[in-house]
Amino acid sequence: MKSNRVLSFFIILFLLFTLLQQLYLFQKAGELTPREVLPISGKAGTAVVNLCINNPPFFNNTCPANATQNQAYFCKLNGTDANNNSLIFSSENITSLMLFNITPNGTISFTPNNSFVGNHSMNISLNDQLSCSNSIYASVFNITVTDVNDPPYLETNIPDQEWDYGITLFAFFLDDYFNDPDGDALMYTVIGNSAINVSIDSITSQVALTAAECTEEYVIFTAIERYTNETYTANSNFVLLKANCPTEGSDGGDEGGGGAGGGGGIERTCEPDWQCTGWSECYPNGTRSRTCTDWNGCDANNYKNTFIEPCDYPEEVCKEQWDCGEWSACFNLSASGEGIQTITCTDINSCGTFLLQPNLTRNCSVQQPLPSTCNNGIKDENEIGIDCGGVCPACETDLGNNYAWITYALIVLILLIAIILMLYKYYKKEIREFFIRLGWYLTKKHPKAVLLREEAKNRLLQDIAEMEKNIPKRDVQKSAFYLAGIARYYFKEALQLPYEFKPEEFSEKLKKTKIDELLKRIFNEYHSLTYQVEFGKYKVLPYELLVLLDELRLLIFQTSNTTKADGEQQIKNRKTVSLQKIDGVFTGISNAMLAVQFSEIAFAKKTYVQLINPFESLKLSEQERAYRHITRLNDEIRYVSGFTPS
Repeated sequence: MKSNRVLSFFIILFLLFTLLQQLYLFQKAGELTPREVLPISGKAGTAVVNLCINNPPFFNNTCPANATQNQAYFCKLNGTDANNNSLIFSSENITSLMLFNITPNGTISFTPNNSFVGNHSMNISLNDQLSCSNSIYASVFNITVTDVNDPPYLETNIPDQEWDYGITLFAFFLDDYFNDPDGDALMYTVIGNSAINVSIDSITSQVALTAAECTEEYVIFTAIERYTNETYTANSNFVLLKANCPTEGSDGGDEGGGGAGGGGGIERTCEPDWQCTGWSECYPNGTRSRTCTDWNGCDANNYKNTFIEPCDYPEEVCKEQWDCGEWSACFNLSASGEGIQTITCTDINSCGTFLLQPNLTRNCSVQQPLPSTCNNGIKDENEIGIDCGGVCPACETDLGNNYAWITYALIVLILLIAIILMLYKYYKKEIREFFIRLGWYLTKKHPKAVLLREEAKNRLLQDIAEMEKNIPKRDVQKSAFYLAGIARYYFKEALQLPYEFKPEEFSEKLKKTKIDELLKRIFNEYHSLTYQVEFGKYKVLPYELLVLLDELRLLIFQTSNTTKADGEQQIKNRKTVSLQKIDGVFTGISNAMLAVQFSEIAFAKKTYVQLINPFESLKLSEQERAYRHITRLNDEIRYVSGFTPS
């Protein structure tokens, strides 16, 4: 084993030397001047890199951040690009609903309905179509659609009703026939009834009908919505209400017949025949109308009625339609050939607005002739190479030199990973021990939390001593159940809980208790395990039972005022006679718990570190069982180590 460590030391030394060498070569490579590309006759292989030199596009979002339901929304975004590339806008929704699709030229146009009321986020992108890494500029557009009240409406025609007079007919619920798009509460009224009593329940909207005689009437029900200072209504169809007379036997038609007018004729009632026109177009005042006529003219004073209801009058919006000519020649040229082009555009519809007006100017450039020095085969003027660089076209770049830094970076990264893996393979025990001790060292100081009354402490220690004495006489699971009961009493006293507390009550009380977070974690983990034991969800091993017992005793010492008399038993290491490795781990944990109890922190830390290798030799299922105990042991050591002097 020693020879392996010596060999690994030299391997790591070699890797470090190689790493330093590569860093030196990388630095020297960066100091080399660009290689000149000389004209070569004959056959030659070349590698050319096309560099994507690009200025990103940009747009400034000046669109309003608010829209109104049922009202048209228009906005035009204008993009700019220093390279004068052709630009395309696109959009995608971040929130669940797609509020709009921006056109390629940056036009946003939509009319939101009731389903779009609320807040929306859209991602708007501008692309210069060069496929460079900076070819796309994106910005999030947050917009709110404001609600506009929608009036109620009749969803389904109300059927005619027929019943015998003298009884009450609970006919229907008006809420089943009227609806409000915004879900607002509705009130109801009725018109047209005189002999028939129509009662409408203001809470349930149920309609009750009663009549004292045979009769029939046509009525109209109206739904009413009050929104702020406005009133909105909706009318039903004409509903026939008919109260029938009971059928009576005839006494014979030929007998009697006295009296004016003769023998018992039946009076025929006039049955109205109402015919209604369709609703008119919405008027500018926000209403529409229709006319209903009784073609039988049963009531000479009421045979024709006009009904009016509110509606949304669509505002006429002039849509811009721009027609553009050709771009002008490039003018106002600078010394480098950069200039401006203009274009003339006319709105065919003469709207007088400029939301959709395209850009009327753009940058342009004119190719300037190359200086004569760029073709003389000599490196002169400000050229970097022969006839390239400076005022001449850029020099071609060797692929190997251009990407040399990538190669060196990859080599350095691989070497670093190899060194780290080698160090961990041969020194993992030392590395783990270092981080464990670092965690102990960084534990913040805190006062000891005294949570137990003196009487509760004495009772708990007495119960634990009695239980420990009877462990050999009892079944392990019965002893574990008894220990879980002691733990329940401990948490009852420490956190001031009822004895039959539930897990959620424990968690809520623990959050509110002002103690160190490390102790809260210890409480939470220990209660979780003993709760599972109490309700038979976790089977405890024999040596694991001793760990749980010692930890409970340790918790009592940590959260109460204790004296040497409370711990008369001396620290004595428990030894296991079991052949199971996990029992040896549990015994080590138990010894460390006892050491922490008597403030032998150095011994506890040493025991904890010695448990690492035996723990890793356990089976996976055994590691899962022992892990929670080892973790709590570490927390116990850290918590007690952080006590400030009293």
